[in-house]
Amino acid sequence: MKGNPDDAEIAASDALGLKHDDFGLSASKGLDQAKAEQLIALLRDAPKPVLIHCKSGSDRPGQTHGTTAALRANL
Repeated sequence: MKGNPDDAEIAASDALGLKHDDFGLSASKGLDQAKAEQLIALLRDAPKPVLIHCKSGSDRPGQTHGTTAALRANL
């Protein structure tokens, strides 16, 4: 495939009328407070439902779900 695979993903999202957001997370580093707040705001304001996936198939979707679960539980 030519170019960045994200370009095809963004084009597919656009063709379907979906909003595409990228949010960089590290599988080996935790979220600091500022990054967690940015993620929470992104998820709060995103059109629902939200699809979360990781290009590498790593831990980032779980990290994201854990962050939102903690928010809902007021932890």
